[in-house]
Amino acid sequence: MGSYPKIACLIATGFLMSAWGQTETAATDDPAQVAQKFICEKLAVWQERLGLDDWRISASFVHRVDLPRKTMGGIRWDRNKKTAEIWVLDASEYNLPRQAMLDDMELTLVHELVHLDLASLPRGQASRGSEERAVEGIAQAMLRLDRANR
Repeated sequence: MGSYPKIACLIATGFLMSAWGQTETAATDDPAQVAQKFICEKLAVWQERLGLDDWRISASFVHRVDLPRKTMGGIRWDRNKKTAEIWVLDASEYNLPRQAMLDDMELTLVHELVHLDLASLPRGQASRGSEERAVEGIAQAMLRLDRANR
């Protein structure tokens, strides 16, 4: 998936938070910094909600050309090591208002985490389309509930 740097959510979350607080005015103008902070926060929230606390999960922003056609993200995992890497479409690839972009990024993140949560189920090409529809429905339902409670 290209040579894009991983978002330092797990190791440096405290640093990112304090750096955000110190330069909040400048950072709020930079969609990349806003997206990075947002994804770090949401990864921690959804990882806990889905009971994936024992996994080491990282996230990377990638460009559209680095993703399969008609996708906004992706995931690769190793069940034995309990590690996963999620790819989220880079902020520079969006032509949406900021909140709509962040909402879409969160949907992508939750979608990929649901795939990870279902990793123990048998997988195959024949069931791929059904899995995608189910994962998307679950992710959208979870986000609707979360947003209704805000």
